[in-house]
Amino acid sequence: METYGVWGLSLPSLRRRLFRCVSIRENTDGTFAITAVQHVPEKEAIVDNGASFEPQSGTLNSVIPPAVQHLTVEVSAADGQYLAQAKWDTPRVVKGVRFSLRLTSGSGEDSRLVTTAITADTEHRFSGLPPGEYTLTVRAINSYGQQGEPATTTFRINAP
Repeated sequence: METYGVWGLSLPSLRRRLFRCVSIRENTDGTFAITAVQHVPEKEAIVDNGASFEPQSGTLNSVIPPAVQHLTVEVSAADGQYLAQAKWDTPRVVKGVRFSLRLTSGSGEDSRLVTTAITADTEHRFSGLPPGEYTLTVRAINSYGQQGEPATTTFRINAP
């Protein structure tokens, strides 16, 4: 690894994120201390095409959490029941962020609430779902209770 090189951290329980190495220091016990910042590959294109800056808030408590990105749902069957595994990520790491999940079935005026959940993870499993059309809405919540913009996806569980 070299200074200012790009590298990734991959663990089964974490989503892949890229980092840019700022410094590497060898410790006296033979280990290394690495200082890194999160790397955003599309940052150069954002700068080249013009950057938009939002005005800073006048209070420390109004930092709205970022919108959830890359919301996906995979449906599978296990032991005669249907499972829906939802996964998502955020554009940046936010300390203390939780996620509010709202699952509804049907559409329009015929939609009904199936369940809600709050989790600190970037994935959630819904089990025991009957066949039908579902809409999942996920939004980030910061430690002050402020909510980010919602992300929504629809999925269908078809009868065998």
